[in-house]
Amino acid sequence: MSHFMGTFQAKLDSKGRVFIPAAFRAVLRGGADEGDLQTIVMLPHFYDDCVQAMTQEQYDATCAVVEEMPKINRDRDDMIYALYSHATKVAPDRDGRIVLPESVAMLAGITDQFTFVGARERFEIWEPEAFAARYRLARARNNALGQAPRSAA
Repeated sequence: MSHFMGTFQAKLDSKGRVFIPAAFRAVLRGGADEGDLQTIVMLPHFYDDCVQAMTQEQYDATCAVVEEMPKINRDRDDMIYALYSHATKVAPDRDGRIVLPESVAMLAGITDQFTFVGARERFEIWEPEAFAARYRLARARNNALGQAPRSAA
């Protein structure tokens, strides 16, 4: 499976739709240049103020953690709420556009302009200023831990 990579700015069109970035559409086609895009599942991120989106297959794998938890358990209930309460299946149209679910976007503070962020097996949709702040935090934490990415040169 290819990974979702890159950062892209976007805005809603007059009908409330947005184009999924071409690099992400390629992943949703399984690497093929042409063909239908997989349906994606969109839900609020577990701890950041953004929307996360992933294929149904990845969503199912993510949800599998619930099966490993004791049935009567507050942590399990919290995980179920996080995974299912606001999850929405979204089918991209043939041009690669989606309608961002309003309930999910509101929870993340997203309006008409936003940032698509590749995050390996999923992608995220952020309010641009919120992502800029989160990225600065991630860089600072990585630098403090001595784990900043290094080039292969």
